[in-house]
Amino acid sequence: MYGMQYRTPGLQTAGIVQNNGKAPPAASLRGTQNRAVRPAGHFTMADMSDKNYPGGEKPSYEHPVHLTAGETAPNFELESDEYKHYALADFKHQNIVLYFYPKAMSPDCTTEACDFRDNLERLSAAGYTVIGVSSDDMSDLQEFREKNNLTFTLLSDPHYKAHELYGAVKETMVDGKKEYECTRSTFVIDGNGKIVIAEYGVDAKGHVDRLLAELKKLEK
Repeated sequence: MYGMQYRTPGLQTAGIVQNNGKAPPAASLRGTQNRAVRPAGHFTMADMSDKNYPGGEKPSYEHPVHLTAGETAPNFELESDEYKHYALADFKHQNIVLYFYPKAMSPDCTTEACDFRDNLERLSAAGYTVIGVSSDDMSDLQEFREKNNLTFTLLSDPHYKAHELYGAVKETMVDGKKEYECTRSTFVIDGNGKIVIAEYGVDAKGHVDRLLAELKKLEK
C-alpha cells in the first residue's frame, strides 16, 4: 500500500469533473471529487511525523531522504495545471513513472518532457502512467503544456513538499538567502505502491530510452 493517507472519513474518491463539464482526456489520470481537499502542497505536522513517513524518518531540507528500490512510495496530494487535485494513493494498482524536474520551459526540462511525450505510447503499452512534478505555478505549467503539446499530468508543488518526501530538493544559500533547488529525479512505482526504480541526478537527454531499457531488464 502507499504511504500516508489523506482521505476524509465519509468522503469517497470519484472521477474528476473538469471545469468545462467535459469528460477528462484519455491521457489524464483519475483525480478526486467531493473530497475535502487542502491547498496544493499543504501538509500538516501529523502528515510529516516520523511514524507516518514510510522510511520512519521525517524528511527535511537539512536531512534529505534518499529513496531506494523496495521502499514504499510516500503519498502526497498536489494540484495539476488543470486545477484538479491528485493524491498518489488514488493510483494504487497502477504502475507510475513519477518524475521531478526543476523548471517548466527551461531547455533541459523541455527536452525531458518532450521525451516523455514522444514515448508516452511505449510507456502506456508497458503499463505505465507518467506524472511530472515541479514547483512551477499553474500558469507556467499551462503554458508548458500548450507550447509542447504535453498529454500527461503536470502537478504543481510550490512549497516543495512532495519534493521533500522523495529527496528531490536541496537547500542552497544565495546572497545570504535560503533558496531551494530541485534535483532532477525519476521514480518508478508499482501497483502495490513500492518503488521499483529510484534515480537522482537524471540526465534529461535520452532519459526515457534508458528508463525503458531498465524496465525491460526488470521484466526478465
